[in-house]
Amino acid sequence: THECLKESKIFSVSILEEDVPMTFIGTFGFKSGREIDKFAGVDCKTGGLNVPIVREWCVSAFEGKITDSLDMSTHTVFIGRIEASEVFKDATPLTYANYHLIKKGKSPKTAPTFAFNALK
Repeated sequence: THECLKESKIFSVSILEEDVPMTFIGTFGFKSGREIDKFAGVDCKTGGLNVPIVREWCVSAFEGKITDSLDMSTHTVFIGRIEASEVFKDATPLTYANYHLIKKGKSPKTAPTFAFNALK
């Protein structure tokens, strides 16, 4: 994803609903698009910026253009301008806190977030 964002300078973000299964989160969060097609069999559409927008298990989504980036050693912070947004359903969005509290989500040891948290 990092290389795609850096090259294309466009993106979409889909806001997951709280009832999303962990297997769905795992597909997009902990697997590489170099090894699997993350969008195979998933309800998605192409947005106005020609980026895929996931609708399955999502409350809403937005798409935008990257205007700047910051290298933070273990991560790159991409700064963007929102170009379009859409609401798909009335459901409770999954927050980062509830990902950990309700879903008992953890980062695998191979995830950059795991390495970053280990440095704290």
